[in-house]
Amino acid sequence: MCVLCVIYVSPRLFLHKFQDDEDEGPSPKLCILRQWPDFQGYGFNLHAEMDRPGQLFIGQIDPGSPAEAAALREGDRLIEINDENVQQETLAQVVPRIKAKPDSVSLLVIEPSGEEFYKQRGITINKHMRNVVVHEAVRENGVQDTGESSVVACNLLFHKS
Repeated sequence: MCVLCVIYVSPRLFLHKFQDDEDEGPSPKLCILRQWPDFQGYGFNLHAEMDRPGQLFIGQIDPGSPAEAAALREGDRLIEINDENVQQETLAQVVPRIKAKPDSVSLLVIEPSGEEFYKQRGITINKHMRNVVVHEAVRENGVQDTGESSVVACNLLFHKS
C-alpha cells in the first residue's frame, strides 16, 4: 500500500517569518487522520503518565497507517484533539475525544523539545500559531478514504511517574 502525505504550510508563515519567538520555535503539527477501509483504527498508541494531567504523548506508530501518513511521530506531545486543548486533561478524558467522530480525528502535536521551548517563553501552543504545519493522510491516487469503519484503535499504556 502506497501512501502520500500532503503538507500544507500557512501562507502567513512566510509573511511574518521570524518576527517573534513563535515563528523561531519548532513548528507544531496539525495531523489530520482519517479512517481507511483497509486499516483498523488510526494506527497509533497513546501513552500517559499516571495521575498527571497533560502528560499525554504518542507511542508506537503502525507502519502504513493513517497516523504514519499524517506525520504523527513517536514521542509527539498531544496538545489539541479536534480543536479542543487537552493539555490539562487525563487519559480518561482524552479517549472519548479521539472517538468522538467515527471516521476522522485531528491532533495538534509538538515534539518534546518544542513543548519545552514554548513553555519557557510562556507561549500557549495552539492551531492558530503562524508556524503550524498541517499534515493530512492522502492515498497515492489523491483520494482521501473515509471508509465505512467506525472502529478507533487506541492502545493505552500507563506509566507510573
